[in-house]
Amino acid sequence: MAMVEESAGGDARLTLALERSWKAVEAQRGLLSDFRSRSATLLSAASVTVGVSAGLGSNAGLTLTDGWARWSVGWFATSMVCAIIVLVPYRWVFESDPSTFGWYFENATAEELRSSLLADAVKHHRNNDSKLRWLGWVLTVQVVALGLTAIGVLSIFVGR
Repeated sequence: MAMVEESAGGDARLTLALERSWKAVEAQRGLLSDFRSRSATLLSAASVTVGVSAGLGSNAGLTLTDGWARWSVGWFATSMVCAIIVLVPYRWVFESDPSTFGWYFENATAEELRSSLLADAVKHHRNNDSKLRWLGWVLTVQVVALGLTAIGVLSIFVGR
């Protein structure tokens, strides 16, 4: 691997690390958007499942004393809670605070500014990573809950 040469403005390796770090943080933003989109789709699917079963069950005299009906309602509620968790706006940090740049322009070198921005990117990536990992598990539970809701609804009508 060839050595990265120093540019006139400082160490080119630092610039490269800074660019790659912010790309990683930007990828996290995309993953969050993907999670929210999937959760909203699952929420819609769960709503349609329950709506169809309620429509069909109205003719069958379905009550909540039926075990499968309670099962379905419970898993539907679980799916709703998961959707709320994923869709609620957490405090996400995907960018550096531009208000801090003024100090660097007056008191620091370009190298120090790049170092600070790199530290910001690393901090934001770590902070967002733990939240995204948690949301990934919540989304998995939402998928399972939707599947179990559908099994419960189907079991109600197969048993009738």
